[in-house]
This record gives sequence, C-alpha cells and structure tokens, in this order.
Amino acid sequence: MDEQGLPTGEIGSVDRIAGGTQNVLLRFARGGREYVLRRGPQPSAARLSNDVMRREERVLGGARRLGVPHPRFIAGLLRRDA
Repeated sequence: MDEQGLPTGEIGSVDRIAGGTQNVLLRFARGGREYVLRRGPQPSAARLSNDVMRREERVLGGARRLGVPHPRFIAGLLRRDA
C-alpha cells in the first residue's frame, strides 16, 4: 500500500465480508480510509484464481475509461503456485 501512495497507518477494523462463494473478501481500514482485499482460494484453484483476477482488473480498467462508477483496483499479486 505504501508503494501505491495510499494513506499510511496501522491496519485496523478487519472484517470478513460474507457472500463470496470462492474468494475471501476482507474489509479493513488504514489511514482513515476503507479498503477491500480480495483473495482467491488456497491452494487448489491458484491458476483459475489468477485468471479471474486478471479479468477483473481488465473489466475495472474498462469501467474507468468509460466513466462508469466502480471500485478502484489498487494492486494485484499473482499467486506463485499457479
């Protein structure tokens, strides 16, 4: 997060968001802002999870270019075991 120029501070108020069928979603606060961390399942579907994350990044990028309201994709880290 520091490398992305986001507000600094301790991570706090971590809560799991229910409803995901395969991915783990966590809401947390840092530097007075709220974020959502989306992580794929471990370890069985690593390659599929990477492909889904790449597709999601492309879709969010398209929404940004078209001016469609959307959550901002800040950064991604692909799984090494894929």
